[in-house]
Amino acid sequence: MAGWSRTRARSWKSPTAGPGVAPEHAERIFEPFYSGGRGTGLGLFLARELAQTNGATLLYEPRAGGGSVFRLVFATAPVEI
Repeated sequence: MAGWSRTRARSWKSPTAGPGVAPEHAERIFEPFYSGGRGTGLGLFLARELAQTNGATLLYEPRAGGGSVFRLVFATAPVEI
């Protein structure tokens, strides 16, 4: 269909072991200097900024049974359909 396009995206996910992110912290984990009690609070903030600068998106997903999944989604150029 001429004039229509869709964007295909590729993603990479990294499951983590451990207790995961507490629900009360989940909305803030990408804020600068927010650590929830551990670290400097810059790691996830910088990772998301770097992803966005390069046209990607960094997402957090809670993992069933504990732990976390961080997904990096890379956008590709629109494809004519």
